[in-house]
Amino acid sequence: MTKVIFSKIRKQEILLYVFFGALTTFVSFLAYWIALRFGARLALANTISHAIAITFAYITNKIWVFKSLDVSIKVMAKEYIAFFTSRIATYVLDTLLLIALVYMLRISALLARIFTSALVVILNYVISRKLIFGKNKIM
Repeated sequence: MTKVIFSKIRKQEILLYVFFGALTTFVSFLAYWIALRFGARLALANTISHAIAITFAYITNKIWVFKSLDVSIKVMAKEYIAFFTSRIATYVLDTLLLIALVYMLRISALLARIFTSALVVILNYVISRKLIFGKNKIM
């Protein structure tokens, strides 16, 4: 019985993770577009959009996906730093893998991007669930 309940909770959690991930992508694109419209240069607009998207993802993951209810400043600061750092780390991994797949292994850029994106989504979920918002927090 408990396996069934945990299975349903996990499925709901994954669906929420995917939903808010799509919403985060929209927020990122919107922030990027707004920054460009206000005259930001390309790299600055991209940086702004990533920072806003990571912050939005942290909030939605904390509240609705992983239901981390501790809102003390100390806990939230630790969670946010861990979340932001993990997202930057997976971004770097994504970029390095993309370069390796396209330029070293000669895989098409589109297929490489699909592969690295899927890997990053899975890694981000596992890191968030296990290390940032889960019982085995790194904090």
